[in-house]
Parts: sequence; structure tokens; C-alpha cells
Amino acid sequence: MGLTQVQLASLSGLSRQSISAIEAGSESPRLQVAQRLATALSTTLDYLFGDDEAGQVAVGVYLGYLNGRSIVRSASRSSALSHFPNGLLTSGESTLVDRPFVFVDGCDPILAFLTRVLSEEGPFRYLWTSMTNNEVIESVLSNNSHLGLVHYGDGESVGELPVGLSSFALADWNLVLATKPGSAFKNIEISSLGDESIKFALRKSGSGVRRFYDSIAGGSSISSEAFDGHQDVANAVRFGNYDATLTMESIASASELDFRVVQTQRSYLIAKNRFLDLPEVSFFIERATAMSIKKRIDLLAGYLSA
Repeated sequence: MGLTQVQLASLSGLSRQSISAIEAGSESPRLQVAQRLATALSTTLDYLFGDDEAGQVAVGVYLGYLNGRSIVRSASRSSALSHFPNGLLTSGESTLVDRPFVFVDGCDPILAFLTRVLSEEGPFRYLWTSMTNNEVIESVLSNNSHLGLVHYGDGESVGELPVGLSSFALADWNLVLATKPGSAFKNIEISSLGDESIKFALRKSGSGVRRFYDSIAGGSSISSEAFDGHQDVANAVRFGNYDATLTMESIASASELDFRVVQTQRSYLIAKNRFLDLPEVSFFIERATAMSIKKRIDLLAGYLSA
């Protein structure tokens, strides 16, 4: 799943030293500890520690349904790690062991609390997976997401969406150019994007922010790696691995970075027209778009500080 020992220790409630000892084979975990590890890794005790003679291993997955079709997702996507799997996958066959998930995908961390709050308020269980604009559109079109969230900046129109999709304005937010406090790059201008003397932490291709960067930098890619989410690029600058980045104002502020606003972005929920009458889709759209700006800000601030 790409986790470090420290991350796995945090997810399972163990110490890093215990994780290391178990990996090295110098410590045999008690049943309770083994179950914690299996749950954190979204799998079963038999898969981690057993000897399955039949060769069939049941792996935990996230399972949902859209218009009678099953959607099965790996439990390894980072934005889903706080949720326990609700299904098992064995030899290509999926089995639902808990309520199905409704998949709402996008890069905006507003989805972290919207999916949590609306899961608590209503009869449906929503799950967020982080995706770029392009990935969201493709996933919704291919019936692998019930809903998606995309965002566009000044002068860009949500009318760019493919035929058959509807959009619903959700929230406006500021895109900022952020640097570490006290950095020599604190006063760089937006025209500096693409400057080879400045190491930018970039989102991966297909994201709205990366499109904005490329439009100014002429497609130049100075970063040696591309990051999945807004928080990832903020952390890269915060910990001194990169000089500057483009991210959301709320994340830059929570990460205690210096920043200046460069553009206003608007986020939209999108869904296929043919699925708008599905109760799980209409419930999310109605509640999310009706939520007050103040409540969104309060919830997002709490999520980011946590």
C-alpha cells in the first residue's frame, strides 16, 4: 500500500518498533495486534499470517453499486485509509459485508468532510478518493464514480465538460503561490513559474492546478516528481524539499506557509444526467450545495488542523 512503518504504526495503533520487529520475524504478534494490522492494511488475518492451502485469499475492498453495476476499488488509495473495507474480493468474486459505498471523487479536500458529514446525516455511505480533474471526468463517464468534483479558474468554463454530464457550483476558493516562511523565494511573482532556479512542487498532469502552471510556464516541468494532492505539494514545501508550490489558500494557511493569491477557482459537482434521479446522487448534490459557506469553512478548518 506504499505505507511507511511510521504510517502503518499510526493506522494500527502500534509503535514503529513493533512494526519493525514483526516484519523482521523477531516478534510474533498477539491475535489482537494481528487483527489491528489486518484492518489497517485492508486485508484478512489469513492473508497476512495464515497458510491458505487452497490458494484463495480474501482481500478487503471498497464496494459500491451504480445502476445495478458493481464497483470494486482497491483499499490502497490514500484518501480512503480512514475507512474500513466493506467488501471482500476472492478469486475475482466480490462479496458485500457492510453497507455499499457511494463514490464521490476529486482533488478538493472539501470532499473529506462532505462525505463524512453526509454519511452521518443520511441513509447513504459516501467515500472520497483523490483524483485529478481529468481522472474524475473519465471515472464519471465510465460509471466508476457516482459523483465527481472538478474545478476551473478565472475565464475557464465548466461548459468544457463532455455531453451527458451536469454540473452544480459548489464552492469558490483561492489558488495561491506558497513558500516556506523566511524563504528567499517569499516574494516571487507568478511570472516565475517555470524558472529553472526555483524548484516547484507540482501536481500531476490532468489536474486543474497543473494546467494553470503549464499555461504560464509553457509546459516546463521542473519538479522531479508529480504529487497527487494539494496537501502533498504543501507538505513538500513545508518540509523544505521544494521552494514553492501552487495550492489552496486554506491548505497553505493550515500548513503555515507564506502565500499570495494568484487566481480564484470554482469547484463543481458533476454527475451523469441519467443518474441525477438516483436517491444517493440527488441527496448528496442537494445537501452539499445547500450547505452554508460558514459551515464548510468551519468543517474544513477542523479537518485541516486535525
